[in-house]
Amino acid sequence: MIEAYFHDMRNVLIEVTRVLRKGAEAWIVVSTSAYRGVQIPVDLILAELGCESGLKLKGIYVLRQLRSSGQQWVGLGVKGLPLRESLIVFKR
Repeated sequence: MIEAYFHDMRNVLIEVTRVLRKGAEAWIVVSTSAYRGVQIPVDLILAELGCESGLKLKGIYVLRQLRSSGQQWVGLGVKGLPLRESLIVFKR
């Protein structure tokens, strides 16, 4: 599921690169995630994929702190993991 998400997002970023005018910006708001007690740094991975797709990274800005939902960590012996919602800004 996680691999498929990033595969799809790579395709989205390739298309964004194709249609975005030179000098224009693309803003993406995402949240990090946790799966079976492991944090997935979605913002950092998407930033890397965007750069690989031909976009320039202007910045990643944390908008707010979040906490993982109970079903993500119940029975794993960990309390809620700190997560974040971030704004990724690309420029073409």
